[in-house]
Amino acid sequence: MGASTTENGTAKGMMAITPHDTNTINKQYNHALYVEVAGNVKVTFLDDSTYTFLAVGAGQTINAEVKIVWSTGTTATGIYGVKEYR
Repeated sequence: MGASTTENGTAKGMMAITPHDTNTINKQYNHALYVEVAGNVKVTFLDDSTYTFLAVGAGQTINAEVKIVWSTGTTATGIYGVKEYR
């Protein structure tokens, strides 16, 4: 797993995320997503809107606070939730 930084600082920790269509992410680890293996990532944001990030590259960080990473529509693997300094 590579190191990750976000526009708000350096990652304090990371937790593996298993995509699921209804399970929510631990709030401590929802500040950004780190993707190890390229693909699409479908998410639900904190405001309940959904979006699919297309063709996310390996090693890319998605700087978005999300509460769900969907199994349906997500093809990327090795997804980690980022805990960052505030």
